[in-house]
Amino acid sequence: PFVTEAMALLKICVVSSLLALAQGFSCAFQSPLLGLRHGSRSVPVHGLSSARMVAEASLSTKAVFENFIERQAGSWASERTYHYFNNPKYGDGVERSTTVFDVRALDDAGVQEVAEANKFDTSDFESCPGFSVSYYTEMKDRGEKIRASTNVVFVTEEEKVDGIIEGFYLRTSGYEWDQPTKARFTFRRGGDVGLGQLQMKTFYDEVVSVDQITLLQENTRLRRIVNFNRRPQAPADELTDATLVGFGVEVRT
Repeated sequence: PFVTEAMALLKICVVSSLLALAQGFSCAFQSPLLGLRHGSRSVPVHGLSSARMVAEASLSTKAVFENFIERQAGSWASERTYHYFNNPKYGDGVERSTTVFDVRALDDAGVQEVAEANKFDTSDFESCPGFSVSYYTEMKDRGEKIRASTNVVFVTEEEKVDGIIEGFYLRTSGYEWDQPTKARFTFRRGGDVGLGQLQMKTFYDEVVSVDQITLLQENTRLRRIVNFNRRPQAPADELTDATLVGFGVEVRT
């Protein structure tokens, strides 16, 4: 009798453990909230529902891009690390920073203002999404503080490669100078880039800046920026002399 009771108790324990394990897996896969560590705090990451993912899969890349731009709206907290290599201003070294971004959608009047500042005619383009961004940065090691803002408009061209679109990236001011700035952008949808990846390339007088935003989740994005020395005689795509590499994680607050 003792052995029989022990076996019965063991069966109950095994079944209970399997049910608990199954429930844990179910929660892990079905829950829309996952945890992400950002600095010393845990930040919720909101996933997409299956229905929404299916709906997005049926959209054109241009429509997915416009959704991507809309998703940038809000406040973002950023922690970045910059690596300098023979940098004309900072030499060699590593720098850490924190930035708070505030992003708001541009209305039609705002889009037109950016286009006119860059002397760009948008009348032949169906839609030109854009946003206004203001930010406050603190460089932790140097103690430098930067506060600035700019308005941004994206003028999309026809999709030439499946899942990729390109176009013009217009701003009322650039990072390296305070004047209207026209650059190029490339957007990739889905796959291994989460909800999309936007890359912007700007040619300044002495620097070529390549900035990248990868939207992993609704409220989590990765940022990467690489600056190259601009050599007047070199082809536009020959970027080999990097002077700055920065990367970080940004979360919606």
